[in-house]
Amino acid sequence: MKSSAAVRLVACGLTLWACTISNPAEASATISLSPTNLIFVGPAFSTVPDQTVTVSNAGDGVLNYTITSDTFWLSAVTASGSLDPGYSQQHSVRVNAVGLTPRLYTGHLTVSAPGAGNTPQVVPVTLKVESPTPF
Repeated sequence: MKSSAAVRLVACGLTLWACTISNPAEASATISLSPTNLIFVGPAFSTVPDQTVTVSNAGDGVLNYTITSDTFWLSAVTASGSLDPGYSQQHSVRVNAVGLTPRLYTGHLTVSAPGAGNTPQVVPVTLKVESPTPF
């Protein structure tokens, strides 16, 4: 929570100096994600169209964040950002089914931001690799 205090020095009814003192170190960013999960479907040995995740700052401090994956087939195209309060940024999310056998895979994108009140936030990702279509 951001705090501030007004300070006023008065002598003989005259204002000598007035200012507001804020403590931005107490401002806290809040990570908001949309959508909260992703599902990709595609044939084996192919690329699958990218999808997007929107990272928003729902707090009142600056959000400096990174996006990481817990598996080799999943990544965010741009893996970091900085957002002022109330702003959003879309990130392309990419999966690579090349070399994966047909089955269901699960992974996670993690958005971490030092100083955010709700860090980290996780987006579960499902990839369904289907058998390739015969020629």
